[in-house]
Amino acid sequence: MKYGIIKVKRAFLYEENGVDVVDEVFFGWSVMWEDEGEWIEVWTHYGYRGWMERNLIEEKSREWMEEREKAGNTYVVTRGFADVMRGARVQARMLETLGRGCFVEKMEETENGYCRVKLANEISGFVPEVALRKRLDSDRFLWGKSEERFFVEQGIPKGWSEEKFRRKVVECAKGYLGCQYRWGGKAADGIDCSGVVFMVYLMNGVLIWRDSDIREGYPMKRSGEKGRRCVWWRNGRRPGICCSGGGMWGCIWGTAGICTVRGMRGCLGAG
Repeated sequence: MKYGIIKVKRAFLYEENGVDVVDEVFFGWSVMWEDEGEWIEVWTHYGYRGWMERNLIEEKSREWMEEREKAGNTYVVTRGFADVMRGARVQARMLETLGRGCFVEKMEETENGYCRVKLANEISGFVPEVALRKRLDSDRFLWGKSEERFFVEQGIPKGWSEEKFRRKVVECAKGYLGCQYRWGGKAADGIDCSGVVFMVYLMNGVLIWRDSDIREGYPMKRSGEKGRRCVWWRNGRRPGICCSGGGMWGCIWGTAGICTVRGMRGCLGAG
């Protein structure tokens, strides 16, 4: 197997035909693959597979991947967008703009509420510290440690109570309110129904299956406590999050195929 990280702000995964979108990945996310070519089939760190252009990946050794995991200085962008600046001030030249979900390496240098980060494409600059949070999920699935049980054996972040975890999931879901629908999307400017659910769990340290179906070997089930509960409606194909008090968050279709992330009262379908 070969290993690497995504070296562009965003990249889409496709069906083998290279036309139909199936998923979206971001700066710093890990993948592995076997066969080389202009287009390659990759496995993501959450077990999903798809085809993408090889030149969007920076190849790394397995040892590098494991060391990054151990170092614990990978941070995730939590704001919808965050500018990477040449200097630690708002007037500085903008080097890059990252979206929610991008991974960066946080350096020790801090100044004026900014911290220095290094991106997967080797660009280094400053971002507001409030736009980042320590990454809570893991890449360990990729190197086969307890591969068959990895996802179901995940726990919530160390030191978190169940109540805190549920609250964080719902708070994160609110960050996607008003976001437009995009098939296969997981970004703050375009996301689909299963993408919302996947991202709010990833941001809080738990990797679930990326699609709307229930996949054996993953922790998501059609049951659970309100506040961390997934619900399905429209013939079981639209997942959302059921909150305490009876509210729900999910992608809702509108006219002309337009869909936005909305909050609603009442659970429209229980899992």
